[in-house]
Amino acid sequence: MPPAIPIIAAVAAYAGSTAAGATVFGLSVATTASLAAGLASLGSSLIVSSAMKPKTPDLPSRLDEPGAGRTQQFRNPIAPHQVVFGTARSSGPILFVHTLADDAGRENGYLYFVHGLSGVRVKAIIDVWLNDDLSTAAQFSGLVRVNKHLGAADQAADTDLVAEIGGSYWNTNHRLRGRAYIATRLKSDPAAFPTGTPNLSALVQGTEGIYDVRTGVTRWTNNAALCAAHVLSAGYLGNIPLADIDADALVAAANVCDERVRVLASAATFTADAGADTLTLSANARWLDFGDGVRVSSTGSLPAGLAADTTYYAVRAADGKIKLATSHDAAISGTAIDLTGAGTGTHTLTCWDEARYKCNGLFTLDMPWGDVLDHVLASMAGVRAEVGGRFYLYAGVAAMPTVTLDEDDLRGDLVVIPRRSMRDRINGVRAVISSPDANWQPADVPALRPTVILLDEDAGEELYGDMRLSFVTSTRQAQRLMKIERERTRR
Repeated sequence: MPPAIPIIAAVAAYAGSTAAGATVFGLSVATTASLAAGLASLGSSLIVSSAMKPKTPDLPSRLDEPGAGRTQQFRNPIAPHQVVFGTARSSGPILFVHTLADDAGRENGYLYFVHGLSGVRVKAIIDVWLNDDLSTAAQFSGLVRVNKHLGAADQAADTDLVAEIGGSYWNTNHRLRGRAYIATRLKSDPAAFPTGTPNLSALVQGTEGIYDVRTGVTRWTNNAALCAAHVLSAGYLGNIPLADIDADALVAAANVCDERVRVLASAATFTADAGADTLTLSANARWLDFGDGVRVSSTGSLPAGLAADTTYYAVRAADGKIKLATSHDAAISGTAIDLTGAGTGTHTLTCWDEARYKCNGLFTLDMPWGDVLDHVLASMAGVRAEVGGRFYLYAGVAAMPTVTLDEDDLRGDLVVIPRRSMRDRINGVRAVISSPDANWQPADVPALRPTVILLDEDAGEELYGDMRLSFVTSTRQAQRLMKIERERTRR
């Protein structure tokens, strides 16, 4: 049975109860009667609609529905842990909810939430959203506090919850070690929360525990081949010894994933903050992922520390900003360039290249690990093979033949099948990814349409195949995968 998160949520339907709820996983439910009454007293100023509504059906967790439940908070007595690979926007189960009087003395003026984001330690929790607004937006000033916890093995309890709630509800024993979560306090305000309690979600830079066979280092990465190997070897997934995964094949696949691919230029102007070493783009910077290559230019002088005609590598920062690193490896490690000046004139950032195959997405541990592996492999057009108890992972790339066959190798007459039947092949592809430009929700990418030559071969009939790329957030990467898929079905 998959590991599960016990969920602690106060439900208004339990208002008749006056006894404290049962303790589960070291967390206690606040007295439901007082909590229900407090929530009711918030009224129009803060309707706890999302957390307190009747239990919804279990959210789909299969990855053939990309992004299903990715950004929606929910409550469930038993919910499977989530795991994030690369970077993904995630919400998750509500582990705890509580109310207290606020600093103005209003009864139940503060509403507290604890949301579980990942069942394993993560690299960073970059941004938190209330619905589709950043928690740092001006309208939430003084009303929202978010404490981020990455899930360290020695993680301490949230000090604000201990100090403000304490008792059996939240004390120093409530550490959630090895679990990434956010602890949020909302202050009642009808102008800031006109539709009631907002849905909370976060942009999570996922699990740090991915082993790179090339360096012997375990860290965060969005390399699709290394993520696939992690699915095979992690104790909470495939639990296959690393020694049983062919190292040469894995190194080759990881190198293919890291190959740089030139992309069509996407540009935006930016301003620099030398104190924070960040760039603020005029356009939405969500299309920039960790390790994406960019170049900068200026009508005046560039920010000190940057130079024209030089490729830098993006590092996501809070509030939709980015930092730049001198290499792809530095970007993956989060080591940014020290900017010592803002420069003059108008600065422009242009996308230059990206890694061939990145893996960005999440899954829940109620999924069979083999299904998770197949979806991760789809992000690199990859295949897996098991030969004699040894596992081989291959990325989608052309390979030169290494064996020469001649007539001496034949055991019978040659049979040539030049192409697949019309029933089994396609000439166009449609795909769905988890698009940052659509708030990390499932979104179509431009279809790969049939060429004139392919239409001629297929008697003028458009034959479309569909792909669901659950661990892909880049439209450009999706287009490469779509071309490979079309060729595979025709050969």
